[in-house]
Amino acid sequence: MSKRKEQIIRVCLLGPKYSGKTCLCSRFVNSNFEWLYEPTEEVRPYRKLTNITGDEDNKYYCQLLVEDLFPTNHPYLADPEQSQEAKEMSRYFDSVLENKTSKKKRNEKFLYKEHPVHAYMFVFDLTDKNSFEDLKNVVEYIDAREEKEQGRKKTAGTVKVLVGTKADLKSENVVSQQRVDQFSKKHKLLFRKVSALQNSGVEETFLDLAMKVMDSNQDSIKEESDEESGEGVFRWCGCTSRSDSSCLVF
Repeated sequence: MSKRKEQIIRVCLLGPKYSGKTCLCSRFVNSNFEWLYEPTEEVRPYRKLTNITGDEDNKYYCQLLVEDLFPTNHPYLADPEQSQEAKEMSRYFDSVLENKTSKKKRNEKFLYKEHPVHAYMFVFDLTDKNSFEDLKNVVEYIDAREEKEQGRKKTAGTVKVLVGTKADLKSENVVSQQRVDQFSKKHKLLFRKVSALQNSGVEETFLDLAMKVMDSNQDSIKEESDEESGEGVFRWCGCTSRSDSSCLVF
């Protein structure tokens, strides 16, 4: 059997509470809309093996490791000393912003930290001005950090996209296009409007992001072969054998 390699691309979604990160992930990975809102209190990991070209005649598969992080305005991040859980959340958040990798401990809930972040998706609610403004510090920090590191690393910087959610609520849009354009230009961000409810622009945004990662950062993408890993299809669902009773594939 010939070796078949899939590229691994780690994407981290950052945004304040109620910005729609979870709905965005669920629509892309599970093809459904989350009607019941549950605040993201920890990292929600998703993964999807997808043809990033969108062309059935010219397929190129990548495994997207998508992390829906806790809100950027979570109270634990404002005061990490209040509890051990707050400290752990703050440390992981810092590692994402710094793009630092580390080995995963057994049964650890943060699943993808052994891979570098290849792309950041900054998510805000088009119907909430505060949602947009709350992203400013995070974007500027990552921008400044990558600018400082420029030239010291052999690989290119991360791909960054600014995503405005709830595009279907056009009459309630309070974030001006001019403000978004200025911010995007200043920080060299792609900008996309999406609607998870109407499934508009969601898949295109993720696929476009993945293609840009492949174009700009080839050398830092980790390749894994089914034959080399010995896990085959089971790795997409986290299982290692058919005997795993929790497997949802078989």
